[in-house]
Order: sequence, then C-alpha cells, then structure tokens
Amino acid sequence: MTARELSAELHLVQELVTGLVEELDDESYRRQYHPDLSALGWHLGHCTYIECYWLQEVLQQDDRFTAPVRELYTPPLTPKPERGNKIPAPDAMLQWVHELQSLNYEAMAAPGISEHPLMQDDYLVHFLTQHYSQHYENMIMVLTQQALAQTVPDYPVENPLQANAPAAASVSIPAGHYRVGGQAPLAYDNELPAQQATLGPYRIASKPVCNGEFLAFMEDGGYTRQDLWSAPGWQWLQQEMPTGPQHWRRNAAGHWHGIGLRGGYELHADDVLNGISRHEAQAYA
Repeated sequence: MTARELSAELHLVQELVTGLVEELDDESYRRQYHPDLSALGWHLGHCTYIECYWLQEVLQQDDRFTAPVRELYTPPLTPKPERGNKIPAPDAMLQWVHELQSLNYEAMAAPGISEHPLMQDDYLVHFLTQHYSQHYENMIMVLTQQALAQTVPDYPVENPLQANAPAAASVSIPAGHYRVGGQAPLAYDNELPAQQATLGPYRIASKPVCNGEFLAFMEDGGYTRQDLWSAPGWQWLQQEMPTGPQHWRRNAAGHWHGIGLRGGYELHADDVLNGISRHEAQAYA
C-alpha cells in the first residue's frame, strides 16, 4: 500500500471508533456494561493516548499531551470499574480527540520522521491502525452488552431456528512442526518473530460449529448433563446458570432469536456459532 492509502486506512478506523462515541448520552458513554469490558468513552481516549504516546512522546520526545493522562489511559494503572467515572465529558473528549488526531497527522509528515526506526516499512502506521481496529471490536462488544442490558420487546421470529445433527466430517492433522507468528510490518511485536511449534497428531472438525448444531446440544439436555462438563465448567454453570449462548433469547412463542447492537435478529441454523464460553465449548465437544 502507498503512504496515502495507509493514511486513509488509519483515518477510516479513527472515524469508525469516534463514530461509536459521538451519539452516546453521558450515561452510556461512561457505563461499564460487562466486567471484562471498559466504558465506551475510555476506549476512544485510550486509542488517542496511545497514538500520541508513539507519535509525540516517543518520536518527538514531547510528553505534553500524554503525561497528564498517563495514569487514566494506561490499563494497569486504572481498574476497569473506575475508568468511566474518570474520563472527561463527551464533548470535551471529542474535541481533545479531534485536535490531537490532526496534530498527529502533522507529526507523521514532519521532516525526518520517516527516518525513525519505528516508521520503517510504515510499521507504526500499521500498528496504530490495528490498535484502533482492536478497540473498535471491543466497543462493538460493549454495544452488544448494552443491547442485552436493555429491555427488549418480544421479537417476532418468522423462521424459527431448527436443530441440526452435528456434522461428523473431520480431518486428521499429522504430528509435525508448524509455523506460529506473524510477519513484519503487519504483525504486533508480540507476534514476532515467527517460530516453530511442535504439535502431536489430532483430528478436528472440517468446519466451525453452527447455530443449529448447538441448538441440538441444548435440546439434548446439554446444560443439565453433568457428565458433559469438566469440574470447573460445572461449577461455572451452577454460578452463571446459562441456558444458551449469551446473546440468545426466547420470545413468548418459545422461539430463539439473537440480540445484537441493533437489537433483535433471527438466528440461522447454518451461521457460525458465537457467544459461548470455553466451558460451553468443551461441554459441546
């Protein structure tokens, strides 16, 4: 990709992340909807902080923009439950973000910056694009948790989800040495260098588990049969008491449907399953 294309890609993902925050009210902006996820507003501030850290503090030895907010946006220094209450008001956040992003584009175009080792092969631009993308995914998860937390009207299901017998097709993977890791400049530093992993022989399904197959597991008593669960899994089941994937809901007619960030939607039997824990995956397997 050319430098212009890379810059456009970074700008696009910045807009996507910012766009998720622009229409939020203060409560939605600050609320932590799940223990494992931060408030939506914090994600935007963190992405901008990381961008400034590398482009201003590291490349230009200027910490004016990062030092005042370092504790707030450095994950180990501020616990997730505290982040939403500590971030600035939405309008102030958005103004800060737009001003710093503009300043950072100027920094990337400054004379001599392209000679810095972190700018070689456009490594830093790739990194920032991936970092924004990572948090965009997290923010979509937060918005889905928001939708799950809200009162949802009885969603009408026109085509009820039907159970499918699990596919028996599988493939054998021979023992051997397999390459694990990424390639510069696209990979994160913790994915480098690529290395060899030794694996024993195993079999694996030839396609991912789909919704209909998991419904068959549910209808066969999968959530009530202790023999299918590991000891930690059974303990988790008794504590959490799930009856299906986290985002599945049943309407008054007893038909399953999904809840996404835009509300209810129909589940299709052949769609790839998502929204289960490792314990549920192990029990299904």
